[in-house]
Amino acid sequence: MGLCSKGPLIRMGSKTQKDILFCDIKPDMAALVIDEVVVPVVAGTKVEEPTGALEGHTLDLESPFFTMQDRVVLGNNGHADPEKLDEYLVHGGYQGLRRALSMTSEEICKEMLASGLRGRGGAGFPTGMKWDFARKVKADTST
Repeated sequence: MGLCSKGPLIRMGSKTQKDILFCDIKPDMAALVIDEVVVPVVAGTKVEEPTGALEGHTLDLESPFFTMQDRVVLGNNGHADPEKLDEYLVHGGYQGLRRALSMTSEEICKEMLASGLRGRGGAGFPTGMKWDFARKVKADTST
């Protein structure tokens, strides 16, 4: 959903207003999100900027960080019911797995490296390199 360094995150979507992305949420704040945002929105009140204890705990979904992203892996997040396998298949689910099952682990790592995919933990380390390092580690057990 966003910046790993700002988690835990809660995204509230509604058909009646723009989505709100809450950040740095602590367990005791979840009830505040429901009471101060969800309940009013369900009742028909627009909540643009949460106040009180929730003030300062939102991220601007219109910022370049979000708008300039091309969401590949999570592109259907919020657009397909995650509990319905048919919806997942309609959106191309398991095609990558089918392809990967016909490849060697080395081919998969090369493909990941060529894709340019990088980690979101802050350093942006190339995923293909990380997977290739892990692939080459000798293990005491086999699966």
